[in-house]
Amino acid sequence: MFLLDTKVRAAKPGTKTITINDGGGLQLEVRPTGTKLWRYRCTINGKRTRLSIGEYPAIGLKAARLQRDALKEKIAQGLDTRIKEEPTVVPSETFAVMVGRYRSLQRSSQ
Repeated sequence: MFLLDTKVRAAKPGTKTITINDGGGLQLEVRPTGTKLWRYRCTINGKRTRLSIGEYPAIGLKAARLQRDALKEKIAQGLDTRIKEEPTVVPSETFAVMVGRYRSLQRSSQ
């Protein structure tokens, strides 16, 4: 059964975590604290897992469905979305270049 935005807004916390299914693996997790989280339940490399999409209302129902579809596509391509790629940082300036600029600034201010 597909969720409606009114049902998502009306979901109340209980004494335990409540999981409401939207379909296609998308779930709304309502915690006892009142926090509502979007989760995507899927299989990656033969193991069942739940990926976090974000918190409601920062991410609405439509946005959660779009992110679920994007995750589904990546997993179908064989990508493990749980692994974060390390950004490659290329230093734009070396220390020697920065010292040279500093010295030229000091000379011009005198």
